[in-house]
Amino acid sequence: VFYPDPAQLPFALRSAARDTIGFLYRWNAVLSLLPALALAWLRRDRRGPREVSVTIALGYIGFYGFTNAWSFQYFAWVLPFWLLLPVRAGLAVNLFGTAYIYLLYAYLCGSPLLLGSWDFVGHPHWPLWLRLLRNFTVLTFFVTSCWALLRSLLEARRPPPLRPS
Repeated sequence: VFYPDPAQLPFALRSAARDTIGFLYRWNAVLSLLPALALAWLRRDRRGPREVSVTIALGYIGFYGFTNAWSFQYFAWVLPFWLLLPVRAGLAVNLFGTAYIYLLYAYLCGSPLLLGSWDFVGHPHWPLWLRLLRNFTVLTFFVTSCWALLRSLLEARRPPPLRPS
């Protein structure tokens, strides 16, 4: 979503930009799964049902924040887990993710009640407001994932609390 158009870059940078973007597209699956795997590893000692659910939710957020190929059907799988997230992270992710998916479907169906036929191919040029909402949603997922990774890393480095003997 946020890659520069190589044609808009100075001539000397175009080849490097194309190579970098090509690398990121080719390795998208691996690069998108790395935040989820890192969070699972950093949170491996959190084994309660709520903590495991939060880890799953954060893993999906990492995947969605780092991928360049959103798949809407996978978005619905994680919604129940997001309800268990801390309020700040959960509110932002739920608000923007739900708004983007709903408004995109409404736009593609031509109906706020989602009653029309879903026509992705017939709407190749999305309006600016929808593209901005998409970009802001992806950015929210990315920032939330980076925050969760940093926080989990700091918590994993902390020594465990002393237990009375």
